[in-house]
Amino acid sequence: MIEGFELVLLTIMNWAHLFATVAWFGVITTMIFVSVYISESIVPKIAKIAAKGPSPEVGKLQKKQMSLGMFNFILSLIILLLSGYMSAVT
Repeated sequence: MIEGFELVLLTIMNWAHLFATVAWFGVITTMIFVSVYISESIVPKIAKIAAKGPSPEVGKLQKKQMSLGMFNFILSLIILLLSGYMSAVT
């Protein structure tokens, strides 16, 4: 009876580790896409609009850039959490 329980527990832990690993890769990929979007799309728009002079659109784009930066920061905290979980399970 105990061997069966240990097998079920080990299976659950293995699936949890697999889920954490897949989630880790997904979060890393999302962070990469967000960073590329910020640097290749938003920053050039800000530079082009700011060269023309003060504009409320610059503030909106900067706010969007800050929001996406905060989103990436939160994703990095999730990465730390998942990495800690994966190292604790193995």
